[in-house]
Amino acid sequence: RVWTIDEGGRASDVELKGHSDSVDQLRWDPKNEHLLGTASGDKTVRIWDARTSKCVHAIETRGENINIRWSPDGQHLAVGDKEDNISIIETRKCKALRTMKFPHEVNEMAWDPSGRLFFLTTGAGNVDVFSFVDLLKPP
Repeated sequence: RVWTIDEGGRASDVELKGHSDSVDQLRWDPKNEHLLGTASGDKTVRIWDARTSKCVHAIETRGENINIRWSPDGQHLAVGDKEDNISIIETRKCKALRTMKFPHEVNEMAWDPSGRLFFLTTGAGNVDVFSFVDLLKPP
């Protein structure tokens, strides 16, 4: 559910329906206050319009998704699954540009504010830092 509280303190809510398994994480688009991304165990990422409660895009991924992050410019989503795959999705075309399998547990992901660097925290106790441009290049 997405709750809205108006200036008078009255609350209203909408329910976002569409996933067929657990929703493990959600994030707001940093450039569009009405768009919300969700990562689900149903192997989809969904982008929702919170004003209408409608799913505007459903993007299939390889695995059961547990993490989601928007790039600072709102042009990409990074999605992590239970098998330690990270998919980079281009949000205009709603297409995965690249999916990478990591040899260690990936816990969290983040971009720096410029969008040039991409960070992963790992189960091995490390923070891995990547150039985002280089991360998009084919292996």
